Amino acid sequence: MDWAAEEGFELVSGDNSAREFSGLQRGVDHVLADGIPSCWILANDRYLPYRRSLFPLVDGGTLDAVVATGALAGRINGYPTPSKAFGLTIESWACSNFLIVAGRSLARLGDLVSVGATELASVVNHSVAEGPLLQADGPLDDALIGYLTEWLTGEGTALTDHWYRHRPATADSWDDLCGKVQSILNEQLLSAKARRAEIPVLPLASAYALGRFEQTWLSYRMLAASVRALPQRSPRLLGGLAGRNLVAMHRWRQRRLPPTAPALERSSVAGDASLGLRDVKPR
Repeated sequence: MDWAAEEGFELVSGDNSAREFSGLQRGVDHVLADGIPSCWILANDRYLPYRRSLFPLVDGGTLDAVVATGALAGRINGYPTPSKAFGLTIESWACSNFLIVAGRSLARLGDLVSVGATELASVVNHSVAEGPLLQADGPLDDALIGYLTEWLTGEGTALTDHWYRHRPATADSWDDLCGKVQSILNEQLLSAKARRAEIPVLPLASAYALGRFEQTWLSYRMLAASVRALPQRSPRLLGGLAGRNLVAMHRWRQRRLPPTAPALERSSVAGDASLGLRDVKPR
C-alpha cells in the first residue's frame, strides 16, 4: 500500500479476521466517526478486471438513484437454483468487489461480517484429513455445498464457470480455500440480509438507468417510490416495459433540450460518497 501513502490516502489498519469484509468494516467505522455519508462506494482490488464495464455506469445520477431507492447496487451474480446458508435464502447477490450502498441501508444492514471465525468453523472442516472442504451437517444446504465446491475446486458439472484460481482441496490449498469460502459467504449473505430487510438489491445498470432522469420529474419520484415499496420486484420494474418507456421518454426529451452539465456535477450526493476509486498501481 505504499502508493496510497505516497498519494495522500489515509490508511486504516485491519486485522484480516474476515479478509476484505473486516477491512471494509474497519473503514466504515472509521468514516462514521466523523459523520454519516448518504452514499457509500465499497470496493476491493478485484474490481479492476471489470472497471471498463463498471465505470461508465457510475456518475452522480447513479449515486442519486441509489440514495433515492435506498438500494444496494452492484454487478449481480447467481447460481442456477436458490440455496440456503445460516437460514437465509441465497438467490442472487451483488458482487462485493464494487458496491454502491445508500447510507441509511448500510446502517440497517449492520456489521458487514456475517461469517467470522466461529461461523466459518461450523462450515469448513479443519483439515483435509477430516473430510471434504465443506461440512455436510453444517449451516449450508446441499445445493450450496455443491455450488461452492465446484466453484472453488472445479469438481462438478452444475456451473459453466469457476473461480479463476480454482484447484483441488489439498493440504497446500486448504487454508486459502477456506478463506475464500468465508469471503463468498459474506458476499452472498450481505445481499440475503438486504432482501430480508426489504432493501432493494439492484443491478448497477438499473441504478444508472434511473439516474438518467431529472429528480424533479414525477416519473422519477414514482419509480423510486415503487422500487422502495417493491424491493423484490425492483430490477424488473427498472428493466421491464415501464422502465424502458421512461428511458425512451428521457432520451427524447434530452434531444429537445440544450446541453447541460454532466450528471456527476449536478448530483446532490456525488461529493458525499465516502470512498472514491482510482486505478491502483500494480503490486
